[in-house]
Amino acid sequence: MNAVFPMAACIAMLFMAVAGSASAASKVTGEVAAHTVERLSLESEPAGHRYRVSILRPAAPPPADGYPVLFLLDGNAAEQDLVKTEALATPEGRSLAVVTLGYDTDQRFDVAARAYDYTPALVPGANERDPLDATRRNGGADGFLAFIQATILPAVERQIPVDRRRLGLWGHSYGGLFVLHALQHADTFRCHIAASPSLWWRDGYLFKHRDTFRERFAGRRFGLLITRGSAETTRRPGDDEPRALARWRQTSSVPPNAAEEFAGSLQSLPGARIAYLELPGLSHGEAFAASLNPTLRWFSDCASANTISTSDDPKIR
Repeated sequence: MNAVFPMAACIAMLFMAVAGSASAASKVTGEVAAHTVERLSLESEPAGHRYRVSILRPAAPPPADGYPVLFLLDGNAAEQDLVKTEALATPEGRSLAVVTLGYDTDQRFDVAARAYDYTPALVPGANERDPLDATRRNGGADGFLAFIQATILPAVERQIPVDRRRLGLWGHSYGGLFVLHALQHADTFRCHIAASPSLWWRDGYLFKHRDTFRERFAGRRFGLLITRGSAETTRRPGDDEPRALARWRQTSSVPPNAAEEFAGSLQSLPGARIAYLELPGLSHGEAFAASLNPTLRWFSDCASANTISTSDDPKIR
């Protein structure tokens, strides 16, 4: 399936480096193009993680009810890979705020923290290990979702006016798995974007329970966009490295078109806006950055719609 939205010709850095470390609940403010960037540092004691939260506020004044806000997981990498700020203003002139949820590290990804925060606990209270790396823990998704609801969202609202009826959540890979988990267990977000979600996790647990997933949404109104690179299941040079082989064995637990099939299983839900977008020729890693531009455009439409409609969405084959 061809991409419906044009890809950016290049990826631009949106955020300027901030010198020094920030203490818990501290704030750093800067200017990037026509947008104001504010950074918060927040700590979750139960998880033992410190989060770097960046708020990208558009120059346009907020609507009467506040800005629609799109939250991006893996915020350190998302900050680096976001398209030019002009993409945040849609052709219709609607403005939205973006909040990136990263970790207090100079690395693009905190692989141990995300492996815990973004994965659900299949057995509550169990000491669950990551299927790709036994040194990493799994099972913190409920706690992270509660932290977003009780701490991060109120902290953002103290900085900018927020329309709670028009919130979106984007995540890639394990982050996409978390987006689907949040969709099941909370009404916080109206629009959900699962980029290359790890439907293979735990031998395809979520994919194999997609009928149960569907049953939980009776009467709910929500939007879900699932994106995926068309070459994500293509073996590439270096894929014989032990970690790559372990991932290959895990991902083989679901069919190559699992993301599209998952989206299709939800397509007929009343009141739901379900879309699937394939990114031609892209691998799993490449699909991270490439999904951001169509995400921004789709979220702007989803958040601005008075009713959930699928008329302009990428179509499921």
